[in-house]
Amino acid sequence: MCECEPVTHDDYPPDRSTPPPLYRPRHAAKINAMFRRLRTRPASTIQFLLLPLALACTQSESNRESAERWLEARNSPAPTTQPSESSPNRSAARNPDAEPAVIAPHAVRSDALIVNDEIITVDDILEPILPQVEELAKVLSGEMYYRRVLEFVRQQIVDAVAQHLIYRRASRTITEEMEPAIKRVVEQMERERIGREFHGRETEYENYLQRKRRTRDQVKLRLRKMIVVDSYLRDRLAGLIQAPRKQELESYYEEHKSEFAAPGYRELYMIDVPIAGFYDRDILLMRRPPLPEEEIAAEKKAREAIEAALAALNAGDTFEDVAKKYSNGPHKENGGYWGKIQSPMAGRWRVPYEHFLTLKSGETSGIIEASKAFFIVKVGEIQEENFARFEDVQPDIVQAIKNERFQKLKAEFLQRELDNSILGSLDQFVGQVMAAVPKPHDEDPTAMSSQRSGGRR
Repeated sequence: MCECEPVTHDDYPPDRSTPPPLYRPRHAAKINAMFRRLRTRPASTIQFLLLPLALACTQSESNRESAERWLEARNSPAPTTQPSESSPNRSAARNPDAEPAVIAPHAVRSDALIVNDEIITVDDILEPILPQVEELAKVLSGEMYYRRVLEFVRQQIVDAVAQHLIYRRASRTITEEMEPAIKRVVEQMERERIGREFHGRETEYENYLQRKRRTRDQVKLRLRKMIVVDSYLRDRLAGLIQAPRKQELESYYEEHKSEFAAPGYRELYMIDVPIAGFYDRDILLMRRPPLPEEEIAAEKKAREAIEAALAALNAGDTFEDVAKKYSNGPHKENGGYWGKIQSPMAGRWRVPYEHFLTLKSGETSGIIEASKAFFIVKVGEIQEENFARFEDVQPDIVQAIKNERFQKLKAEFLQRELDNSILGSLDQFVGQVMAAVPKPHDEDPTAMSSQRSGGRR
């Protein structure tokens, strides 16, 4: 087994510019450790498997379909290639333990891929990467967004198809003793996802799966395949992963220094007096916009309230007591205490947050006037960002670099599996996946339609 266990996402935030790994890497450490305990393999077998892989890694990449080439060819009809009689032989030569892939007729359809009698749908490709794609949609615009997402989609297609092709081989290495441990890791991955994406609510997760026409057992099977295939590849690619030199470690530390820092924070106390809190009751009940004179009257009452709050603070009342009396915003019952703030605040709290950053520990602002609200903020404890020493994080850096190299070798291996097994162009299927991705935040509903559909007009 590969002795380089992957760095965790919790310690090293994922690079949004690259496609996500098959699954959260910290689970690989658990699976690999379990495999080392339960399985051994003769050295001669390892050498037999690694030699053709080493040779394959030097092969020309001329047959690899890149995202750039997809974009450049998006206005051209998708060519249809016929299967070569020599393809299975080439695959067997590169992978001695490979079995001939069973490719159904019309393996590449516009709405699905058929590999080894199993169908890979648009949702199968999009669902695992949807959280990352949604994040990109929030921060990137137009062509840049679609180019980046296309890289995600392409890599996910490669992974999905290759997993189907490799899984049968990889499953032969799993013993009955391993199954309970694999099951526990799959269940832990599911729990973490429910907590991360669905606020810990299983009902929300099940409703999401129902909308996607999936079951929990189907998702668990996909996770199991990911784990088994990833471990199988680590076992075979371990000998090709070179240990990083000290200069590489130092360069990595400087380039990723912010990732080795304990995050700083500021404690926030806030008195929040929104103007809407002083609208007449009938405005709120009828849900109608206030008249200009009603808006002026409510603003006057809100200003009087925030001025009374400031006067009470100047008279010596505690911030907590004043917040409970005058604040109409969140955390009023906690004396206006928002906790430790580690990231920027947006929306209606952006303006008071900017003032908050200018204060020192223990300081209180004056009245802050923002859009349709008044605020007073106070800073509690301040903890500055603390960087870890290079010597302390060097083992983590070694594992991070090794894992990067493994991901590169794995991508090349999976790409070869795809090259040897898929018949026809993937262009139409890619277009269907791209048509289903979320729109970027600034896109007009009628804009960029050609990019969303993979370039077809």
